[in-house]
Amino acid sequence: TCQTSQGSRLLAQWLRQPLRCRETIERRLDVVDALCDNQGIRVSLKQELGGCPDLQRLARRLVRGRATLQDLVVCHQTVRKASAIAAILGDSSNAAL
Repeated sequence: TCQTSQGSRLLAQWLRQPLRCRETIERRLDVVDALCDNQGIRVSLKQELGGCPDLQRLARRLVRGRATLQDLVVCHQTVRKASAIAAILGDSSNAAL
C-alpha cells in the first residue's frame, strides 16, 4: 500500500505499464537496493517527502489557470524541500542515488 494518493497513482501506472528496458529496470532495482541498505537515508527521505503535496494535482491546477495563492505558496515550499531532498541523496556515496 502507498501512503499518498500520488504514490498510489504511480504504483498503478507501473503495474499497467511495466518497464521493459533491462537497463532501466536494473537502475530502479539499484535504487531500491540502496534505499533498503541505508535506513538513515530512508528515514530522512520519508520525513522530507511526508509534507509534500500531490504535485500532479498542483501542476494540473497551475496549467489550467485555476491555481490559488495558497497553491503557489505550496509550490514554493515544495521547491525549497527539493533542495533538502537533493542534499540527502547527494550525501550518499551510492551512485544509484
